[in-house]
Order: sequence, then structure tokens, then C-alpha cells
Amino acid sequence: SALFIVFPFFCCLCQINKYSLFIIASLYVVIYYNAVRYFVLPYTEIPYHLLRALAGLLLGVMIYLISEILKQIKVSKKEKILLTIVEQVMLLYTLYSTYINRQTFLLIVLCYFVALTILFSNLSYSSGIHIKFFEFLGKLSLVIYLMHYTVFSYFYLLKLEIPHKRVYALIMALLVSLFVYVLVENIKRRIKFR
Repeated sequence: SALFIVFPFFCCLCQINKYSLFIIASLYVVIYYNAVRYFVLPYTEIPYHLLRALAGLLLGVMIYLISEILKQIKVSKKEKILLTIVEQVMLLYTLYSTYINRQTFLLIVLCYFVALTILFSNLSYSSGIHIKFFEFLGKLSLVIYLMHYTVFSYFYLLKLEIPHKRVYALIMALLVSLFVYVLVENIKRRIKFR
């Protein structure tokens, strides 16, 4: 995976001053996501995966650094309600547009960026919600990340002509990820007790 190649470089990059890191991350993310529109590499090209993995990591750094600054801001109840609505609308838009129309990639990234920044800065009511299902989904997220590409690739190799193929592929990816998670957790428990 490209992430395994990029991650050590990313760790070294994160050791620099946070303001310098923010400038580097901002420039890289803006350049990368604008270049994607004009220079489309074949999806299988190695540089594409490396650049995409680094862009995703640096986008996460930007969200973290901005949300840390925004945590200092005090907001009224009305503003908190408004920010919660903005956050939820943007998250729903990203889900909807990803499923229906992939032509608005930059808008999806921007909406996701804004929604996560609001969420992690504790400026909305959503950040205070702790639901066991979502906590479990958070634990499952790494396995979903590792398994989704394989499941989606297999689904498309089958060349099934069924409506809503993406939905079935997503459900299958969640089920496979759940199976792998439970299997790994059981193995970890057995090793721990020996």
C-alpha cells in the first residue's frame, strides 16, 4: 500500500514546527487537489497512489491544526445550532454526492474538510454525542479501510448487472470487515491469555 511508503516520510514531516507544517500541508493539498483536475494519471500508476496518500494525510493535519485553533473560540447556542446544521448538511452532501455523482470531487473534499473541522473543534452539538455504535464503527474503520478496496475490486470483477451495485459492495465490505475484526480480536484475546 502507498500509505506504508508515505507514512515514514509523513512522520518526519510532522516533527517540524506546526506553523511550517500547516503552510506545507496547505500548499501541498491545494496543489494536489487542483492538479487532479488537470493531470489525470491512470489509477494504477504508483506515483498517483503515493501522492494521494500524502494528500489525505496532510488534509488530516490541516483539519487537526485548524480545529485546535477553533477550540479557543466561544460560540453562543444559536451559533452552535447553526454550525451543527452546516456540519450535518455537508456530511450528508458528501455521502449523497459520492454515491450519486463523482463529478464534484473538489466540492466533496471541501465539504468533508469543513464538516470534520467543525466536528473536531467541538463547535457543534454533534461532537458531544457518544453512541456505542459509532464508537464501534470507529474501531472498525481501519479494517474497513484495509478491506474496502479488495471487496469493491472483486465486486466489479464479477461484472454483475444489478441495480445499486455500490450499495451491495459497501454492505459486503462492511460484513467482510466485521468478520476480519472479530477474527483478529479473538486471536488477540487468545494470545493475551497464554
